[in-house]
Amino acid sequence: SYAAFATCFFRLSAFLAEGIEAQTSDPSPNSDSSFHPNIKPSLNVKRRIGAIKIDGNVNDEGWQNVEAAENFCQSFPVFGVKPQVATSAKVTYDDEYLYVAMIAEDSTPSNIRVSSCARDNISSEDFMGIILDTYGDGTRAFEIYSNAYGIQEDLFWTSSNEDGSYDLIYETEAKITSTGWQVELKIPFKSLRFPDIPVQNFHCSFWRSYPREVVHKYSWSAMNFYIPCPFCQFGRLKGIENIHSAASLELLPALVASQSATAHPLGSAMKNETIEISPSLGVRYAVGPATGL
Repeated sequence: SYAAFATCFFRLSAFLAEGIEAQTSDPSPNSDSSFHPNIKPSLNVKRRIGAIKIDGNVNDEGWQNVEAAENFCQSFPVFGVKPQVATSAKVTYDDEYLYVAMIAEDSTPSNIRVSSCARDNISSEDFMGIILDTYGDGTRAFEIYSNAYGIQEDLFWTSSNEDGSYDLIYETEAKITSTGWQVELKIPFKSLRFPDIPVQNFHCSFWRSYPREVVHKYSWSAMNFYIPCPFCQFGRLKGIENIHSAASLELLPALVASQSATAHPLGSAMKNETIEISPSLGVRYAVGPATGL
């Protein structure tokens, strides 16, 4: 059902009732009959040519001449209308990383909701990022977000659950500007799982949360949550090829050194004992996109 799914999707339950009420009573003052949302759009992605420094600036050489994802659509509280503020995103990649840059326009940057909170606690703030289905089969997706201070939140989303305990290793930097805020994400391919094929079939949408009087949710690919399969509404990243995920079997060596000290007799100077070294070897085997043993 819609309610059950919305409760699952990125902690929407906190304002689900408000959104449903808005969908039935909001006169949609921002509606524009000339606005046409993106339906399963495609974004051409090219290999990175110039350098990219992850610092929240999006004017590096590596971002030049990169196609932009634009024309976002509102998903909540009223689906299908033009957002109050504009959002855009860019994607490029190299052998090791997927790079995402997003620009969130805001006419009143002082209203941006952001705090120096702990990781995975930004759901009530301004945040944005990418929802990435690396298999393109509409059954699961990585949600990779940042707030306006660069604090991260990530989840692994399936048709029945969002796993908030799932933590990717990725890099983010964000900055607030005079026209809004922007963020850069650097996602290692070894943090993801995807097929071992020459040309990838990544499906995705870019997502932005804009909490003001009510919480607005914007998506690059129009996502209507009255439709049971949100994954089936994603757009596509075209052109990502010749990349490799981490090996299914990972060896994790570790070395722990410890030393204790005692005083004999009591009250005398401390005397260090012999240093003890304990080597270990951990083994992790990936049995699925988000599961390891």
